[in-house]
Amino acid sequence: MTRLSKKKGFNRIRDAVEKLGVEPLLKDAREEAKNQILKAPADNIIFDGAYDGELVNFIKKNIPNAGVLVVGISANKTLRIKRMMKRKGWPLKESIKELNFIDSVKDKMGAYKIAR
Repeated sequence: MTRLSKKKGFNRIRDAVEKLGVEPLLKDAREEAKNQILKAPADNIIFDGAYDGELVNFIKKNIPNAGVLVVGISANKTLRIKRMMKRKGWPLKESIKELNFIDSVKDKMGAYKIAR
């Protein structure tokens, strides 16, 4: 959840994305990440979820001699659906719908581009 989605009263990112769009939430997440980067010890920064190239470029520009390693992990869609069903307790149809939504948001954000 981003600060913006919490501030607007959303309980799920899905609802915030559908109402506000991807870009305002991504912008908010970027700003929060940048603030954390600038406050962190320069030799100990690990981010789980750098969904677009702007954050990677920010690190390279603002932290001299920073090494950046982007790791992309993929899983079989069937496995992901089963995990979603187990984790959320949702039926198959709802789990597929949620994963398709998540994948479309990540695609809009450019997550797959930086992982490649």
